[in-house]
Amino acid sequence: MLRLKYSTLLLGLIFIFSCESKPKISNVPALTDKITIFEVYLKNPKALDEFSSFIHDTLRLPVEWNKFDLFGDSVVYDEAFFLGNTTFELVTLYQGDASMKEKARYNRIIFGVEDVATLSAAIKDDFQHEVPYDFNIVSGNETVSMGKQTTLDSLSAASNFYVTFWEYLKSGFSFEDRSVKASSMEVLYQKLGSKLDANPMGIIALKEVHMSMSNEVVAQWEKLLGPSIENQWLLPKGPILSFQASTATKGIDWISIQVKNLETAKKHLATKDLLLDKNGKISISRTEDFGLTVFLEE
Repeated sequence: MLRLKYSTLLLGLIFIFSCESKPKISNVPALTDKITIFEVYLKNPKALDEFSSFIHDTLRLPVEWNKFDLFGDSVVYDEAFFLGNTTFELVTLYQGDASMKEKARYNRIIFGVEDVATLSAAIKDDFQHEVPYDFNIVSGNETVSMGKQTTLDSLSAASNFYVTFWEYLKSGFSFEDRSVKASSMEVLYQKLGSKLDANPMGIIALKEVHMSMSNEVVAQWEKLLGPSIENQWLLPKGPILSFQASTATKGIDWISIQVKNLETAKKHLATKDLLLDKNGKISISRTEDFGLTVFLEE
């Protein structure tokens, strides 16, 4: 049932996927303090392999888990990288998704919580959502409960991308397909952070996720995260969630990655002919091939 639910969610998603100002006040959402996983849904395994190769060869992000058959039944194909303050996950269906007209879909923001059941009780009157359940994967021929999760169905439908809350279980840090294993998120992030320190572009973290939403959808997000400040919510452990109010909700518009030194990052991209200037903002041209606009900022 979990496999069917997951693949059905992926198949059923249809949406379109674009200014910056640093928040003067840090507004702290009560329900979550971070994005645990930023999930990218690609149209087929070939697209995932190409995006993966680009990340390995150019962005040089540490691998959290290698490409593997997530449920052990040739349905979902998955890989993940460490982006400083979050996991950058690539996911697709083995048979592909013929309904996708765009090159990529950015289908899920997964917020971290300590207890999904407590979160579920807190939002039950405001948001239609799944009953929390164990997210089981197959790794090393064993079924592993990686975490517990619930997806906010009503907010997801309104936002044009999936909004999920996730509680990591201990087994989620040490399953066989993980490249780096640990006993807790703190230890895992320490190990992966030391690998990210050697990144040739000086990548630090996911800095911002920018959304385009109608005022009605903004109101729903403010019910979830509290009042926005200058069209932003600043999660204590990052990143910034920002939005542009529009007449129609497009969904996630672009993301930005924080680097130690912008000039160093620009030189790295220029040597590979990947540097793109979009109205004075530096972006990575190759990611545009997958439908994703990625800006670089200090």
